[in-house]
Amino acid sequence: MTTVLNSIQEISIRILIQLFILDGEEKNSDYISSMDYLSLYSKTFNIGKYDLHGQKPYRLGELSSRLNLGKDSLKYLVAMGLCSVRCTNNGFVYSINESGKKVVENLNSAYVSKYINLAIDAQEYFKNNNDVEVIKYINGISRTERR
Repeated sequence: MTTVLNSIQEISIRILIQLFILDGEEKNSDYISSMDYLSLYSKTFNIGKYDLHGQKPYRLGELSSRLNLGKDSLKYLVAMGLCSVRCTNNGFVYSINESGKKVVENLNSAYVSKYINLAIDAQEYFKNNNDVEVIKYINGISRTERR
């Protein structure tokens, strides 16, 4: 049986929403993937009132796999023509394009609405931080929570 949960397609939709909220601002895959992770577990990371994916016992150990899945999702989105990639001196950066915006604008579900609100909160919370600072924050909370 094939499942959509945690598939590249599912994660790609969330990543595309993150890019949509960034509104053309270019970010690297670690930043974008970290925002997805923080959006899913916003209560755990003191950003929101609830964790969209619940309080799973292993949620604090997911960062590494989420970063890798985020990279794969961004490759998928580029191949599908839904986002743009640009090579810089600091690596690859991604932004949403018009095709990607149209996809997000046509998404309509309670889950998507909740995710968008949590993603806006996460991006607002970290608007002045880079990917290294965001990951450092995540790791700090993860270490504290595991004790």
